[in-house]
Amino acid sequence: MATEELTGSSGGKAAGNAFPHLAATARIGDELRQASNATINECVTSADPLVLRGLLYQLTGDEELAGMTVERQVLGYTAIEALTSEADVRRIHAKAAHLLKQLRDSGETEIAIGPIDRLPRSLEFAAGVAIPPSEMALWIEETGLDPFARGIKWRGHPTPMPC
Repeated sequence: MATEELTGSSGGKAAGNAFPHLAATARIGDELRQASNATINECVTSADPLVLRGLLYQLTGDEELAGMTVERQVLGYTAIEALTSEADVRRIHAKAAHLLKQLRDSGETEIAIGPIDRLPRSLEFAAGVAIPPSEMALWIEETGLDPFARGIKWRGHPTPMPC
């Protein structure tokens, strides 16, 4: 993977041709098309707000999501990144529910996933921390967006084993 083509810390270039198999669209399934407003609202409030924040940013480019404060919170023997404002959490839930209802009502069968250049910042919004440029390729690989990220790339033809 060409990590030099990627940057993190909320700016710069993204995957470019490093991930040629990334889909430009995602399918809108029957589950969403058949969901009631109440079901959508319940699902959205059950989701991790930071993950929704990153996803919303990737899909919409909404810069209002950038100004939300995140800090590390200790939970027992571990710590997580979390939004500090309940108003921000409610705003993310409202934006996500609105987007899902729009998609449901649109009759569309696919949604554009947004520009690949936006992906590094979207991942940082979802993680709640800056991602070093040297780690961005790993983060993109871990999302599973590129089905061939862990594929085999032969450097030559293998020598057949004798029978």
